Amino acid sequence: DARLFKYDKDIRFVTFQEYCKKTGVLLSDITNIGELYDGYTIKIRHTYIVLYDEHSVIQRLRFTLAHEIGHILLNHTNDSDVEEMEANSFASHLLVPDCILYPIMHRNFDYDLSAAHKTFGVSWDVANYKLKKLYCYITFGFTEREKLLQQKYYSDIRMQKIKKAR
Repeated sequence: DARLFKYDKDIRFVTFQEYCKKTGVLLSDITNIGELYDGYTIKIRHTYIVLYDEHSVIQRLRFTLAHEIGHILLNHTNDSDVEEMEANSFASHLLVPDCILYPIMHRNFDYDLSAAHKTFGVSWDVANYKLKKLYCYITFGFTEREKLLQQKYYSDIRMQKIKKAR
């Protein structure tokens, strides 16, 4: 959950509903044609306020918060298509690191969406995207940093196989 990380920047997470109560802004004033955005970031001086819908499904919420953190940490300044793609990529790597996904799937001999969806607690769309990207890594390999990350979590990856087998 992105709300649990420590950041070098002042980032606060507030639901749209809580924000409206605290500021007096009407919820209808911050919607997209009557529907709440999944998430939105406001910058006030040096503080970032990440707004999100408290009624989001947990998998969607996790991705939304990671996506908004991506915008902040990548110093995005507008909502261009390129910045949206970068924030989506950032979120998918944060929630499902390829170098961790690969050994879990490989050890379980299981490259299906369900395993990725359940193991990482992400939506079906994110699981599908990550499995497609995984085939690139199988073809081209991992960087040295990714290999170090694999080694760091090797025992956790082995436990995934044991838990699944039971």
